[in-house]
Amino acid sequence: MRKGKNKEVKASVMKAVMTLGKSGITEGWIGELRRRLKREGVIKVRVSKALIRLGVDTGEVAERVSTLVNADVADVRGHTFTLVKQDMEKSR
Repeated sequence: MRKGKNKEVKASVMKAVMTLGKSGITEGWIGELRRRLKREGVIKVRVSKALIRLGVDTGEVAERVSTLVNADVADVRGHTFTLVKQDMEKSR
């Protein structure tokens, strides 16, 4: 199995490691996401119920965050999305 494929399998079974809370996308939150993405390569993010109640669309948030951290959106399911570091996507 190729390295990229292992990350996809890992992402499908892993729990969300970061939550986007009611404060929204802040510089501190983006910084932490960048650090974890650099270290792990794949990050699963959950959008809090508070943001969902405000009418935030998970897909739109995923696209915005992926642009800010230079990652690709691998999956969006319900209120959770998975990001993959871009250089991992290119290595496939």
